[in-house]
Amino acid sequence: MRTSKAEIAAGNLFFRSTLIRSERHKVVLSSRVADLFEKDHDTFSRLLDEVRAFSWTNAQDPHGERNIGLVKIGQTEYFFKIDLYDSSWEHFFDQETMPHSQCHRLLTLTTADEALLTEYIKSATSILERTFGLA
Repeated sequence: MRTSKAEIAAGNLFFRSTLIRSERHKVVLSSRVADLFEKDHDTFSRLLDEVRAFSWTNAQDPHGERNIGLVKIGQTEYFFKIDLYDSSWEHFFDQETMPHSQCHRLLTLTTADEALLTEYIKSATSILERTFGLA
């Protein structure tokens, strides 16, 4: 059974707007965001409010899945992304073959510079693997 983009978008919007954690919905904080939680509850609360209230333009969400966003508080940009997993949490959700009822969501909340560093490391690792045949 195929899961439509509309179902994915609706599920993502519900999860992000409520941030209710459950067996099927989890939130992960980067180290800097976790530090913010520990040291500055007011800014952390404001960040969660900004994530919950985030709205997209079509240019910001060309695939219509409502799964990525960027918010700014003061001088710091924060990035959130919702990834979809199967019920084992070991594999990405396959919208072509799995029903939406088996979709599990993980929202990652990080500073934008941490997200860029992670992408850089992934890219550099991929280049090294291709260049040197590392597995």
